[in-house]
Amino acid sequence: MSGLLRTKIPKERPGPEGGKRDRNRRERSASLINAGLDLFLEFGIEQTSIDDIARNASMAKGNFYRYFDDKASLVELIVAPLAQDIRLTLHRCEERLRKATTPDALAAAYSELSLSFGVLSAQRPKALRLYLQEKRAPQSPSRGAIHRLATEIEESAIRLSEYAVEGGLVRVGDHRIGVLFVVGAAEQLTLSRLNGALDADDATVVNVVVKMMLDGIIRRDAVGGELPIAR
Repeated sequence: MSGLLRTKIPKERPGPEGGKRDRNRRERSASLINAGLDLFLEFGIEQTSIDDIARNASMAKGNFYRYFDDKASLVELIVAPLAQDIRLTLHRCEERLRKATTPDALAAAYSELSLSFGVLSAQRPKALRLYLQEKRAPQSPSRGAIHRLATEIEESAIRLSEYAVEGGLVRVGDHRIGVLFVVGAAEQLTLSRLNGALDADDATVVNVVVKMMLDGIIRRDAVGGELPIAR
């Protein structure tokens, strides 16, 4: 449990940091987080009640409200570390794309982006699977953090592709359509891998995703042949 997710600071005084009382409260909070995450993955966020979460953590329902205001705050805490990692990954890609002046450099930047997401799927598989399972579900207060992250990712992906536009490397047409198509396809590939429905290795998935991205936004005549895919 430790290291998977950060726990919320309790509303009541936890005692000296690192003390027995503090450790016990953090352990109970982590138990609720992991119990909720497991139930969300199996049954869905909306189908899981606070009673279910407390029962799965072997606690009384009242203990849930000692650490979380509601189910939405629990989901937000689960998603927060994942969202932070994704922001850092996108920021690194943006820095590389700012400096890219050739199709080769653009391909390398997107290859690194795909590899980084592959690493992320290994580091935070449960949180990422929850995000991917719930992002297309209807809007609801409990899914608020997930839908905000989905919007942020799509807006960032479009912003990143604008560097190719500025460099004159895009195909004729609306590059945003290609970008959103690739984002959706990449997310589905990732979800299939996390669910065990796809057993392709990381290198294969990266090559497929990067090729889709470049085919969707880069002009072939700017390269003069097949685009290089980082391996």
